[in-house]
Amino acid sequence: MFQIDMTEQVHLLINNVEYLYVEILDVMADCYEDATMTDEENISYLSDRIEVLVRDHYLTGEETDEGSWLIRGALDTVAWYQIATLEYGDYLADRGE
Repeated sequence: MFQIDMTEQVHLLINNVEYLYVEILDVMADCYEDATMTDEENISYLSDRIEVLVRDHYLTGEETDEGSWLIRGALDTVAWYQIATLEYGDYLADRGE
């Protein structure tokens, strides 16, 4: 089976599609303000939210069955936790932490 790693493409998408970037930034701000969660818990939660947002962005419901299968297969290769770690680290760096 043919597989590609979509991690870098998704990371670029997040940083270039304004509504995705803003939504993810809001999630990070909420995570950071919740003092009951550790950084690891915040990153894990952020990873889940990023996956949901990106899948919703790519899968509109208007795809053919074959197209949906291909998109889902490509998104299954994404390292969601890696992206969340990078984004969360950038967020903390921007805050000077």
